[in-house]
Amino acid sequence: MARDLSVRTPESINQEMTGTQAGAALPADSAFVEEEQTLNVKREEEVRKLKIQNDLLQAKFEKITGDNKARKTHSLLIFVMVFFWLVSVVALLALSGLGILCLSDKVLITLLTTTTINVIGLLVIVANYLFNKNKST
Repeated sequence: MARDLSVRTPESINQEMTGTQAGAALPADSAFVEEEQTLNVKREEEVRKLKIQNDLLQAKFEKITGDNKARKTHSLLIFVMVFFWLVSVVALLALSGLGILCLSDKVLITLLTTTTINVIGLLVIVANYLFNKNKST
């Protein structure tokens, strides 16, 4: 039995183990390419998910910002409306008390009662809507 003691290169050992010719693609290379493609697809999918989440967060932020602006605007408008409403009622009472405007007692009682109920009801309804604690905003 003669032993072949010739020098073998790493390429020849690799070819012998895999059974491929020199210059032929190794099966392991295709596995790496497939794995890289799979990872790229997963990365793209993850990027799409993050973009969607970002868009949702941006929409929520814009909604909250808009709600806060509307709250400020409406609370100011309601305050002004209630103020002028009450000023007009006080003016009617003063004119009636001075004798400039003649209103019966029943009309004055009705005016004060309905005005008080309307003002309190409006403030409660609007305050509950604008500053609701059950909402997330």
